[in-house]
Amino acid sequence: MEPLPVLLLLLASTAAGVVNVVAGGGSLLTVPTLIFLGAPPSLAIATNRATIGVLSLTGLLRYRQDGLVRWRLARRPALLASLAAVLGALALFHVPEATLRRVVGGTMIALVLLVLWAPERRYATRAGGPLPPGWVRRFADLLLPLGFGFYGGFYGAGVSSLFLVSFVLLDRLSYVEAAATTQVVVGGLSLAATLVLLARGAVLARFALPLLLGFALGGWLGAHLAARGGERVVRVTLVVVSLGLAAKLLIEP
Repeated sequence: MEPLPVLLLLLASTAAGVVNVVAGGGSLLTVPTLIFLGAPPSLAIATNRATIGVLSLTGLLRYRQDGLVRWRLARRPALLASLAAVLGALALFHVPEATLRRVVGGTMIALVLLVLWAPERRYATRAGGPLPPGWVRRFADLLLPLGFGFYGGFYGAGVSSLFLVSFVLLDRLSYVEAAATTQVVVGGLSLAATLVLLARGAVLARFALPLLLGFALGGWLGAHLAARGGERVVRVTLVVVSLGLAAKLLIEP
């Protein structure tokens, strides 16, 4: 691959690493970049998902140093989400390419709205407060990991945000604790989906190394930034870039 595309992908994946660990939604940058560089949408999604696990790992290691990961709360959703991600990854190969482009573009706009709303910040004052009723938590603890996990295996952009919000609202974790614990769940579902995608030969090797390097660097930097409360600039950057990429995907035939 030529140096310029490699550099572009490395920059996009590093930025995505920072974004994903801080607020979620890093795939909003890397998947459209892969499509822009010529990858078919299904293989772009597959390659991104197969490499993004390293992002959760590096972010998790950094969060663990600060003692922010709530392992007990992560175990059950990680298992359920991983099982559902296998089905999501298999479903990816049965959707037409044109439809996938619309899914990517439309999802980007929806997640930009989620980032702007920032529900995890709106409800952050509930950290440590009373938990929701038991039946609500039991219902959500079963259905949300299955639904989010399937989506994570199928496409996955913003899946970190979905789990982050659920940990804030259902388990009353602080924003940073929720972001840290989310890395366990997303790491598990990414690994499960990756095994399916590798078995199907859907990972584009020429794009994988720049993605891995960028995700590793960005994941570490993002966890460092989040632990110190500096996520506002990341959110603004994500919104601006994502809207431009979404418009390109939705306008093109």
